[in-house]
Amino acid sequence: MAGLAAAERRRTERTQAWARPARPAVSGPVVFTQLQQPPAIEPQRVSLPPERVSSPGSARDMRSSPSGPEEIHHQAATEPGPQRAADQSVKFWPLVGIAAARGNAGGAWRAWVLAKNLDKPGRGAIPLADLQALARALGVHPKTWRRWLSAARNLALIKDRARGDGWIILASNPRAAVLLGCDHAGPRPVSITAGDLTSEGWRARVFAAYEHTHNGRPISRAKQESLTGVPISTQRAYDNQAGVTRRPNYAVSQRAADQLAGELEFGEHAAPFVFRDKQGREVIAWRLPDSRIAHAAESRQRGRSRKINKAIKQNTQRLNDSSIPGRVQSFDAGGGLSLRLFHRTGKQAKSTERKLAHSDYRPPGEIYVHRSETRRADLWRVLPQGGGLPA
Repeated sequence: MAGLAAAERRRTERTQAWARPARPAVSGPVVFTQLQQPPAIEPQRVSLPPERVSSPGSARDMRSSPSGPEEIHHQAATEPGPQRAADQSVKFWPLVGIAAARGNAGGAWRAWVLAKNLDKPGRGAIPLADLQALARALGVHPKTWRRWLSAARNLALIKDRARGDGWIILASNPRAAVLLGCDHAGPRPVSITAGDLTSEGWRARVFAAYEHTHNGRPISRAKQESLTGVPISTQRAYDNQAGVTRRPNYAVSQRAADQLAGELEFGEHAAPFVFRDKQGREVIAWRLPDSRIAHAAESRQRGRSRKINKAIKQNTQRLNDSSIPGRVQSFDAGGGLSLRLFHRTGKQAKSTERKLAHSDYRPPGEIYVHRSETRRADLWRVLPQGGGLPA
């Protein structure tokens, strides 16, 4: 009996030794001791080589980052990154680009423009490798790029340096204009993105940039055709393709409405009609050329535009002022005198009248001063000149 009791006692001790210890009875929430907590695992950060580092928001970052894909996406959206090559702004003179497009030298001109914008210090020479890298970043096809570069070399817009060190020499702005058949660079340069310049539809964007240089002044399509050589139908197609905004303009005169029949029969104004002002008076008004704004282009400061145009004039030996499209919104009075027809302020109009008073040149029929803006059009006040019919 004593042996059986001892065996039962030993079996009971072994059972209690393997049994799970009971939790201590405490009041309130259960608190685990330090021995019962699982060991903390510190996240490891692996530094990848520069060529293997993935872009923000990729699947590799979402798997390895302890913050999760939501935080990765937030960081990618908030942290500013380097500007893409296609979004970089390039400056050029649009009339030179239009002349290049008409002469089937658009590729050579665009390669030269990209090279000139890489020449920030103005040395007149850049490494060819930098220009090649920019073309690859812009997504220009290699065969297309070789064709552009070959055409630029043939036109002497780009020359390889004689020492053979991989640098190219760039033609100056006046020299490039002469080589491309342009006799005037225009009043001011403009800028668009490099992607818009090198992608399909660049002709429409360059022409829209030229229209943007008028700063919202009225200009007819017939006048633009005489200055650029672009037909009117092509101008409309370019404006639709480039998204140019067109705003109508109307001239409001002081002539009574009962003279409308004579204006319709003998007048030279476009589409005359009867206009009723806020005071209830009925006067004669007519349609003026539209104003056009290209939202994708940005006007730059005049800078050296005057010196460039003077150098072009000297290089081409064209001294006839009427053949040079200088101020596109002007009246050629002969003898090289240019007068502004459309004025935003009365001070500008008085300056034009002083020029007319101190000169013996033939004045225009009337000049216009901006009167007011409506929701859909601009109204201009008529100032008669030269003793013509009262306006």
